[in-house]
Amino acid sequence: MTAVPRAAIPDEVLRRQDVQDALKRRDFGRLFFLARRWAGISYSAIAESCDIKPERVGTLARGTGSITSYQKIEQIADGMRVPGHLLGLQPRHWELADRNALHSRAEPAVGDVQGIRGAVHGASNYDLGHRLARGSAEFLRDLDRSGPGEMTIEQMAADLRGIAFRYLREPTPPLLVGLGQIRDEAREHLTRPGVVRRRDLLVLAGWSMALMGWMSVDMGRPDLAGTHARAAWMCGEAADHDGLRAWTCKTWQMVEYWAQRRPQAAAHTERGAIYADRAGGGAALIMLSALALDYARLGREDDALTTLNRARDAAERLTPTGDTDLGGPMSCTPERAVGYWADTYLVLGHSKEALALADEAVAASESAPGAVRNMGTERMMRCHQAIAHLQQRDLDAAQHALARVLVTPPELRAAPLRLRMHDITALLPDDTAGRSFADTLTGFATAPGE
Repeated sequence: MTAVPRAAIPDEVLRRQDVQDALKRRDFGRLFFLARRWAGISYSAIAESCDIKPERVGTLARGTGSITSYQKIEQIADGMRVPGHLLGLQPRHWELADRNALHSRAEPAVGDVQGIRGAVHGASNYDLGHRLARGSAEFLRDLDRSGPGEMTIEQMAADLRGIAFRYLREPTPPLLVGLGQIRDEAREHLTRPGVVRRRDLLVLAGWSMALMGWMSVDMGRPDLAGTHARAAWMCGEAADHDGLRAWTCKTWQMVEYWAQRRPQAAAHTERGAIYADRAGGGAALIMLSALALDYARLGREDDALTTLNRARDAAERLTPTGDTDLGGPMSCTPERAVGYWADTYLVLGHSKEALALADEAVAASESAPGAVRNMGTERMMRCHQAIAHLQQRDLDAAQHALARVLVTPPELRAAPLRLRMHDITALLPDDTAGRSFADTLTGFATAPGE
């Protein structure tokens, strides 16, 4: 389905009689007022989604003025997700796209009461809850324009951590939009004279851009990731924040690695490890684990194994904090670190040790509560299992290891995961079974639209 604008009106609100009456009269001021009252959609969200100046939205909502331009009516229909027939328009492009997406979904089985209820009510109630919460957050910020005060900073931080948590559980583009909004809000406050909480704002902006960089790599755009990383680094420097510096170095390392510049990748990891050592927590654990892998890729086996031991020591004394772990991809549990260790052993050709670690990490991930289970990491660890099995010439075990990976929806297939499939394909035997499985992996690894 298409990305949902911030000002989209939930179905249950669109069905209200007062909303229907406003739409029939094309009384958009009344529509804006009712959207705020019943769905918690702020006037600033309406202005952004419909490309109307915020002050004009407020004026219309107070009953002054009207909108008659056909182009502007179309913008409101699209920005607030009002079906075309309610405004005398042709069906909108997003209606057709959403209808096709809905038709492609499996229908609940006959007699599956819970499934039917979920299909009818679940998504809209979930979306309504999120929109109402978003409206409350925007109301808080409207009250706090002279600040930002403590509550606004806390809300921005909560929004940021929520996006980090949802990454690789939900499609990426809407999450990137949310990160951009946090960055822009922080920038707006930072450009005001006499700004308070400057360091907090710099850190929030820096985290948002570092995470945008990480997501850009996963989307196959390391060129864009470098831009985000440079801006995030400047925020970390200005705020003197070692955790942000360390994770930004990790983002840079990914950019260089996927560009096949392995010495430069290792250099970023070495620099990040210095800041991570001061910060501690998950930053220290992931930087040491990544550094061991970088050394293995450069053929420096002794350095790789020594650093691996340091990473294991860091895992034993791991104490994550808000300064060292944002959440989602920018946090590191021992299970995630084990994935790097297994990959290190794979590069060094120690398939037995790699498989033991990967098995351990997958088992730990499967038993983890949903709130902390990192599906992106788990998929990569299953790839490690498959590679280890193939190094031991066991195709059946490799196929079994990848079975759960291959059901990953296309929108959640990060670029590193798709590239990993090419690595696995290169290890498959040149026989009928191997070639057949290679076709399966190639199809999985093909990016949408290719």
